[in-house]
Formats: sequence, structure tokens, C-alpha cells
Amino acid sequence: MKNLREIRKIRKLTQKDVAAEIRVPQTTYSRYERGFSKIDPDSLIALAKFFDVSTDYLLGLIEVPLTSEEVSFMKRIYKENDPTVIANEFDVYIGDQKITGEKLLEIMSKMKKLDKELHGDFFKTDNDK
Repeated sequence: MKNLREIRKIRKLTQKDVAAEIRVPQTTYSRYERGFSKIDPDSLIALAKFFDVSTDYLLGLIEVPLTSEEVSFMKRIYKENDPTVIANEFDVYIGDQKITGEKLLEIMSKMKKLDKELHGDFFKTDNDK
């Protein structure tokens, strides 16, 4: 689990620190990190909350350490195809600049194309399979 190790190193934590936080032995956590043991759902959720990243990131499904809320928000925008709905429900402020829903659709379209070229799966939904 490359991302699990990466986020721990970025946060300057030891395996012992993280293991204590999620209440597992350090050896168990080490096995999670090295991919020798599967992470049980409760530990995965605890890790995601502790690091404030999505479970998708910890599992290596996405490369950017987004929070669960950010991933959910991006997927909601992607699934909604009506610019009027997006314009009314999904306006975003970056600093003091308002990004309209229509602009979000344009950005997401570009991101989807780039993601497909690079990874092919970030925005994939069950309906796309």
C-alpha cells in the first residue's frame, strides 16, 4: 500500500504512532503498509479519518490525497449532466473567485479526458463498466 506509507512519511509519523492511533499492533500496521495483510474495514476507516484522506487514496484507487468529501463532491458533479442543476447547486469559490457550475462542467470534462489518458479509472462509475 504505497499511499499508506507515503501519507505516513509526509506527516512525519512512525508506524508505531499510526498503529497506536488505530489501535492495532505495530506489526499489523506494518503488514498493512507493505501489502502483506488486507486492511479490515474498521481500520481502513480509522486510517482515512486519522489522515483526513479518502479511502480511495489509501487503497491506491486515486493518486491525490483528497478527503472523502472532496471525492464525493467531484463524483456528484461528474454524474450530474444538467448545467442548470450544476450552476444552481455546485458553485465553488476559490479564494474570492466564483467558479460557476457550467465552468465546473468544463473543468471536469477536461479532467476526465486527462484522467482517462493517464489512469483511465478515477471517474469510472459502476454504470461505466
